[in-house]
Amino acid sequence: MQSIVKVLKWLYDNWSAVVIIIGLLTAVIVKLKAWSKLSADEKLQAANSEKEKALTQLKQLALSWVTVLEEKWSGIEKSGYIKKSEFFERVYDKLPVLSQYSDEIEQTVSDIIDGALIEMRDILSQQPETKEELAVSENADIVEK
Repeated sequence: MQSIVKVLKWLYDNWSAVVIIIGLLTAVIVKLKAWSKLSADEKLQAANSEKEKALTQLKQLALSWVTVLEEKWSGIEKSGYIKKSEFFERVYDKLPVLSQYSDEIEQTVSDIIDGALIEMRDILSQQPETKEELAVSENADIVEK
């Protein structure tokens, strides 16, 4: 009789955790059943959708990563391979879903890197080269106002 009372007391003390665990288990079971009912084509389509989302995220991050790597390795000749390796390391670290497709996406990622390099160079070419030029352009903005 005491053991039943202890179990009931424990359930009373931890009812919220028990409800959460039951809810999570139910959600996992429902998702697994839904996934198992999908055809092979639907599963492949879902996986490709995830890959496309990750590539879209990569395109958004690429300019920042390329800029950081260019700055890090500036002044070192023939460091392109190192920069590319570090870029891929960041890709697989931040977007692990893409590691499953490493052979398929290598050219796509290389194209993204090339596009980000071009965009970075365009942005930098539009910026003042020296601090004096920056000061002059800031003064011109003040005078115009």
